[in-house]
Amino acid sequence: MSNNETSAPTVSVLIPTYNRPVYLRAALASVLAQSFGDFEVIVQDNASEIDPGEIIAAIGDPRIHCYRNAADLGITGNIVAAAAHARGKYVAILGDDDVWEPDFLSELVAPLEASPSLVLAFCDHGIIDGAGRQEAAVADKVTRRFRRHLLRAGVYCPFDEIALVARSICTISGAVLRRDDIDWKAIPVEMRWGVDLYLAYLAARTEKGCYYVPRRLSQYRYHKGSAASSLKRVDQRVNNARSAMLYWEQMLRDGKIQRNKTYFAMKLGDNAIVIAIALARAGRWREALGELRRDWAAGMLSPRILLYHLLYALRLHRATA
Repeated sequence: MSNNETSAPTVSVLIPTYNRPVYLRAALASVLAQSFGDFEVIVQDNASEIDPGEIIAAIGDPRIHCYRNAADLGITGNIVAAAAHARGKYVAILGDDDVWEPDFLSELVAPLEASPSLVLAFCDHGIIDGAGRQEAAVADKVTRRFRRHLLRAGVYCPFDEIALVARSICTISGAVLRRDDIDWKAIPVEMRWGVDLYLAYLAARTEKGCYYVPRRLSQYRYHKGSAASSLKRVDQRVNNARSAMLYWEQMLRDGKIQRNKTYFAMKLGDNAIVIAIALARAGRWREALGELRRDWAAGMLSPRILLYHLLYALRLHRATA
């Protein structure tokens, strides 16, 4: 039976995947163990060497659908491709190496069902290692780093500061979004890094509210091949910073979220400096100087950026102390 021949589910669970069959099995198992059962699962494979179709066929659950890309679309492109297949009222994205607690969907769908004025619901999350062991101390640090320890259960509106300055919302593995409120086609597929933050931006600019559940309803996996660990690789810093400049510049131009314009300007300048430093460390001094000259001329490295750093450092320190 095709998707079009069945009624639409309440939730579309998107699992973008690439060469992680063992972790994918665990992710799928955590979805199928949910206490809330009205969902479909869309596994979007980004041209993996091993076809995950065999894993899904072995599970044998008709709610799971698998789509494969003919070529690598990148992380962002793969998520956008998955979203194109979604039919649910809500969308929840689960990283193929992460897992959900059994009440994840029931806890986060409930406030969205109760109020159409909410665009998303999100939760706190734990940290597990590659073997699935809990890392409680690391999780506590992450919660404080993203200021979720300051949030109480309930509605926040507007929530652009929570989403974009504190970056408290993990839209991948830690949130449920109202599908029709998100402009999925507005996500720049050329963006190599930061699609989770970009989704939070698209949600915040709707000017609707969000709901926070202060429970660790998902488990984010830290391991050698995870996105978190890849940021430590010097050879990726330039590309990651260019992606960051793309979304910070977009936020800076967006008239709907101008309360934190100075923060966006600061982050734009930060990433311009990251690129120049990375190029200089690689011995590409001419390129580094060229980048600095262009960014200075564009106003990204003006003296006021230093002032913004001081202001936000003081503000964020007080908030997390």
